[in-house]
Amino acid sequence: MSQGGGDGGAAMSLPEFLSTHQVGTLSVEDRRLMVQQALVVLEQSYALLTFKVARYGINPVQRLRLLQTQLGRPGPLGPEWRFHSELVDIFNSVRDLHTRYVLPQPFGAAVAMLPFLLKEFTEDGRLRYLVGRRAADQAELDESFRFGVEITHWNGVPIARAVERYAERIPGANPAARHARAVERFAFRSLGFAPPPDDDWVTIQYIDHGGDVQRIELTWLVPNLAALTPGEAVADPDIALALDVEGAQVA
Repeated sequence: MSQGGGDGGAAMSLPEFLSTHQVGTLSVEDRRLMVQQALVVLEQSYALLTFKVARYGINPVQRLRLLQTQLGRPGPLGPEWRFHSELVDIFNSVRDLHTRYVLPQPFGAAVAMLPFLLKEFTEDGRLRYLVGRRAADQAELDESFRFGVEITHWNGVPIARAVERYAERIPGANPAARHARAVERFAFRSLGFAPPPDDDWVTIQYIDHGGDVQRIELTWLVPNLAALTPGEAVADPDIALALDVEGAQVA
């Protein structure tokens, strides 16, 4: 097994980012207010709520009320990112790209990334997943873990199932749309629209160009976007990948 962390310059690991002093500034009063505002949005302003509840068998309003109750109990607050993750999951449950919860700074301008993009294609009726470049001139990652190798497992889970599980957590009008978005964002995740990855690092099993099965460990990294000027952010190919509906704030 080989190990690597990808691009280490001007970046910190995901655990380092989540433990930084910039994360965790919301008081319990702030959190209660945010939940109350979310209730107003869904109960009083979201015209599709009844349809979404019936179609997907969800109850986002009740989940918000339960969260509100939890915040009223004595005891220490949990990590701020977990509070945001719950709100993201509640809003994502309606599977509506027009009704999203967007995280505040520093999450809103951050991405958790691995040093490659996941590419999908079908061969003989079977989905296959390859390691792709983030930019045309990106250097090879490792002597064995090179661009074009096929990924077979992600943290011990068959890669197709891992993508499917991730797709279940993100919004989209239909399964095909959620799948496409999951593949596109699998190794490059905006923290402004989604909770951070559950894992601090990932173990990837792949088939190298010689046909041998190999494994590599890669750490989720969070680039230091705050240190970049707007011009630099747009010019950087890694950051430019986030220029979509979800990633506009990243750049």
